[in-house]
Amino acid sequence: TGLLHPFEGLRRATSPESLRREQENEVLRKTSKKSLILFNHASEKGTVILRNGKTLYLKVPTSKNAIRITPMQRLFGDVSIGDVLELVFDEYYEIAENKGKMLVLKAKSSKETYAKIELFLTGEGRLDYSNLYAASGKKLKTVKYQYNADGLIDTYLFESKRSKSTVKMVGADAMKIKESLFRKANLKRAYKDASRL
Repeated sequence: TGLLHPFEGLRRATSPESLRREQENEVLRKTSKKSLILFNHASEKGTVILRNGKTLYLKVPTSKNAIRITPMQRLFGDVSIGDVLELVFDEYYEIAENKGKMLVLKAKSSKETYAKIELFLTGEGRLDYSNLYAASGKKLKTVKYQYNADGLIDTYLFESKRSKSTVKMVGADAMKIKESLFRKANLKRAYKDASRL
């Protein structure tokens, strides 16, 4: 079994002359280490990103072979691939400091998207916002969290010096997903096979 997470992305640049861009993608998650991002936007339809363990591959319809990429590569706006695939902090980070309403997380390995994350909590103990840092100590972006009526995070607001981007989860469905879908050798057929689920 696995989960299908459709999400919509909205990028709004800080400069007024820049255009607003929206796109809709889907994430198929077998486990925290095995997942696929399916691009459904007209200009990118058929593009697939595979995560298998620590390795990421990108396959575009116009290319014969998949190429290896990093989680820091941008998905759209200020949202990186790792921002979408690493939504569960305890899988990839450990608590380095506990300051009450602020937790400092340290990456478990150098391959994670961020070296350090500062998590700020509300008075009720919910996630309020986080600051994300590179290994150099440079602050890359801030993420604010919004909750739905069920008390679950469904919207992520990313902000950096360059622009503002929003990721909104529009649903999640449990389904049976074949193990073969998460193999690099099958990436050429992955989009078509996933569309049949």
